[in-house]
Formats: sequence, C-alpha cells, structure tokens
Amino acid sequence: MVLLGVVLAATLGRAVVTITPKPVSFSSEVKVSVAPDAKTSETVPGTVVSTTVSGEKKATAAGTGTTVRGKATGKVLLVNKRASSQSLIATTRLITSDGVLFRLKKGVVIPANGELKDVEVVADKDGAESEIGPSTFTIPGLPADLQKLVYAFSEKPMTGGLETISTVAQEDIDKAVTELKDELTGKAGAELASLVAGRGFTGSAVMVNEDARSVSAKAGDSVGSFDVLLKLTVTGVYYNKEKLQNIGLNALKANVPTDMELGSNDVTSANVVVQNASATDKSATLGVVFNGTAILTPASQVLDKSRIIGLDETMIKAYLKSFDSVSDVSVSFSPFWVKKAPTMKDHIKMIVK
Repeated sequence: MVLLGVVLAATLGRAVVTITPKPVSFSSEVKVSVAPDAKTSETVPGTVVSTTVSGEKKATAAGTGTTVRGKATGKVLLVNKRASSQSLIATTRLITSDGVLFRLKKGVVIPANGELKDVEVVADKDGAESEIGPSTFTIPGLPADLQKLVYAFSEKPMTGGLETISTVAQEDIDKAVTELKDELTGKAGAELASLVAGRGFTGSAVMVNEDARSVSAKAGDSVGSFDVLLKLTVTGVYYNKEKLQNIGLNALKANVPTDMELGSNDVTSANVVVQNASATDKSATLGVVFNGTAILTPASQVLDKSRIIGLDETMIKAYLKSFDSVSDVSVSFSPFWVKKAPTMKDHIKMIVK
C-alpha cells in the first residue's frame, strides 16, 4: 500500500504555477548622426542652423533686507513737433501735471518733427513720491509756446524711490542667469524654427553655448538689485523624428535583458542631447537615451521547472518572488493530497499571465 501510494503520488501529482510578471525598466543609449544626406541606416535626415542672441535681466536678492530711500528712475519718449531740432542739456527738468519733477541724465538732441525713445531720467527728490506710473511731462525750461511742441511721456512706471537692500546669494545669481538663459534660448528657438519651416522636420534639439556673461554684483554684496547680461550662441538640430524613433526601437529590442522580451517603450519621448553640431556642415551627433520595459517569457531560466521540484507552495512563491521580474505567484496542486511539486517536470505547468 505504501509503495502504491508513492507510485500514485509520482504519476498522478500535478502542479500549476501561475506567474504575473513585473515589467523591468531598462534603457539603451545610442549615438545618432544627423545629416542632410542620410547614407546609412544609422543616420537621420536633418539639418543644423545657428544664431546668436543677447539680452539683460534685472534681478533682486531673495532674502529680506533693509528699505532705503533712493531716487526713482525710468525712461521717457521725447517728442519734438517743431520744424527744427531741439537740444536739451543734461539735468533738463521734466515735470508732471501734479508737480513731480524729473531730470534728464544726459544731454540730447530731438530731431525736427521727430522723437527720441528710451531717454533716461532721474527724480529730483528721493522717496516713494517719485514712483509714479505712466505720465506726460512738460519742460518748464522752455518758453511757454514751445512747451506745447516739445514734451515727453513715459509708458512704464518709475522705480527706485524706495529700494530694498539685500545680501545677494550665489543662488540668486544662478537663478537670474538660468532664467535669462531660458528666455534667450526660447527667443532663439523661435528664430531658428522659422529658418527651417516647411521642410518637414518633426524633431528638434538645441545646443547652447555661453559666449559672454556679465553680472553687476557678486555673492555677499548688499544691493537693491543687480543686472545680468548674457550673449549666447544657440544651435538647433532639426531632424526626422520618425527615423530616430525606429533606430531607438531597434536598439531597445537588441538590448532586452536575457530571457525577456520587450514590453512597453517610450521612444516618442526619448531624451535627446546635442553632443556636437556644425551649422557649416549642417550635420550633428545626438546622444539619445531610449527607455523601455522588459517582461518574462515562458522560456526564461527563472521559470526552469527543475528549480521548484519537491518544493511546497510557500517555498515556490518565495523562490519566484525573489526575482524583480515577478510580481505575483499562485500555486495549485492536484490531487488534493499533493502538497509539493512533482518530481516529474512534465507534471508541472508554468503559466505566464
């Protein structure tokens, strides 16, 4: 009877192990050439254009500081409706209808029947009283009849009557530089895109080189504000995105971990970096990182039946769940008296959901 029981257990015993796989993330980094004449399967059709942009930005320190009185400043538009030019010396008075007085910083000549833009002025007195909004100014130093023909007005508020003096941190400078660089890069990008409009390029990436930088303050200075000036060369690489995605998909398939197959991929949103580019040759090299997931296949060594022979349910689950590629495991034995995996591999069924 004992021998019969052993024989029955060996011949009738069955085990069904159902595995729910867990996607495993992996990536493939590829260098891709971009050129107008794509002669190889690894070259993407495209072109390279470049432009230079510059700009400035006024920034303030983020920390708290001391408020001090200063002289408000701003810019005005000088108008001359006379048939002859009008000279105005430095410190020429400009006054609003309610008596707020400003002076020219520099001497100017307004052309006949013309105007001068962005002429700098400074308040005669310090304090918040001179922080006025857009205004019209007369020039009291001129004869009354000329004051109607030569005048000024401002389009933006005057600022600086009350100024907060704070200590500049390196983080403040870095933030201002980054913000200005982003603004200039966006401006350059729009210009570059217009140069290749209509040529059918569906992908783009830019490389930014900083040609010059000027910051009017350094970390530790106590100032109300500081100016940042940048000059950038922005190079744009425009290419056939679909061809790049095909290269990425092939790279992921070629680099799938052993005993696994490609699951999902994000070749449409790959991280593209311009490694080098030449606007002269219209060619570039892109470093592209493609990300995807891999999942178990029934042929995986992880699912080798010989590794679970003689193990009970708890041990089978513990073994399989020790792999990152396995999310969940369920085990069933038959007939009802069987509590361990059979010793015969063909009596064990491995199912991958």
